[in-house]
Amino acid sequence: MNARPASAVPSAAGFRYSLRGGAVEIANRLAAREDVDIAADLLAGSHLHAARSTETLRQWAAAAADLGHRMATDSGLDHDPSVPVTEEPGGLVGDQLVLARYLSRPPTVVLHPAAIAAAEAVVTAAGWATLFPAGTVRRAAIAHEVAHGLLDGPYRRRLRACAGPVLLRWGHRSWRGVVVGADEIAAHAYARIRLGLRRSPLLLAAAVTELVRPQPPTDPSRRTKES
Repeated sequence: MNARPASAVPSAAGFRYSLRGGAVEIANRLAAREDVDIAADLLAGSHLHAARSTETLRQWAAAAADLGHRMATDSGLDHDPSVPVTEEPGGLVGDQLVLARYLSRPPTVVLHPAAIAAAEAVVTAAGWATLFPAGTVRRAAIAHEVAHGLLDGPYRRRLRACAGPVLLRWGHRSWRGVVVGADEIAAHAYARIRLGLRRSPLLLAAAVTELVRPQPPTDPSRRTKES
């Protein structure tokens, strides 16, 4: 079956998007895969990991997800910090949707409502209401960014230690490099545990990437001439 874009949907962020056809089939294909395999695909998307084997990427992905799980159940952490949550228009970087951002100075979670609405449209089109109930996308976006704050703080060294290539050994000591993308996997895993979800929000992120087709904003001057 050939995928055919649906009619364009306007967003409050100043961009329009359409949902690719065949959403249920695509969603079923993605849902049939394990979260760790989807996470490994995320790592494979970086050219820095081009020389790494699938098994190595899968091991790194599993380690990052495990760190996110441990972080979510760490009773010594503040899992509900009084970090301000603000909303801004936008949410489109190139052709990629960005639901939220974490700002460290001062600590702030910035949500992009239009991008969140697009992700919610994917949940509906995919038939994933039981996997991601109403309100989950927004809550997961906030939890995800809170996790990034923790990864920038108390869990910074643990992320590097759990997943990453050994760059240098000296006696019994070793220094590991940073795995690009591992923080995203850990943050998604953290959100899954904190929200009690059956699947990692990384599954939804993969579906958004495949199904949402952002369109360039309309040129106001052109619209005036045509009218």
